[in-house]
Amino acid sequence: STVSADYMPGITASDQCSIHRSSGDDPLKSAEVWPGEISRFLDKSGMLSAGSLKAAANKETTCAIRINSPVNRESFLIMDDMSQLKQAVGLSAVARKSAGALYWFVDNELFSIARDGQTVFWPLRRGQHLIACSASGCESDRVSITVE
Repeated sequence: STVSADYMPGITASDQCSIHRSSGDDPLKSAEVWPGEISRFLDKSGMLSAGSLKAAANKETTCAIRINSPVNRESFLIMDDMSQLKQAVGLSAVARKSAGALYWFVDNELFSIARDGQTVFWPLRRGQHLIACSASGCESDRVSITVE
């Protein structure tokens, strides 16, 4: 929302911020609405502000992210006899609209922050893993992988 005294027709941007949303009847009060993965990370680390709303309470999004790599339910094998090699999987995603920073989470822990279109490499660890990618104002995507 805008403050009418500060609004200049044709100059002031009227786009609603994807994070700050009006709170209740007072247009001057706002609350933070973070995408799901980021919200869970901030909540777990105690960094959510008192005025924050859960992303699940407000499903408005401006873009969607699709993880290209890895593929959902893909399996990887760690080659023990090749320990000198860096064994990692490339994480890449595309956003329907420009997403800016992409936040990569592995097993609900922030792993990396990357630019839209940038590939980051996660070192393989044995087990089942949930990989998620999120960005401000975007629907996040997630895949599950197995590393043996």
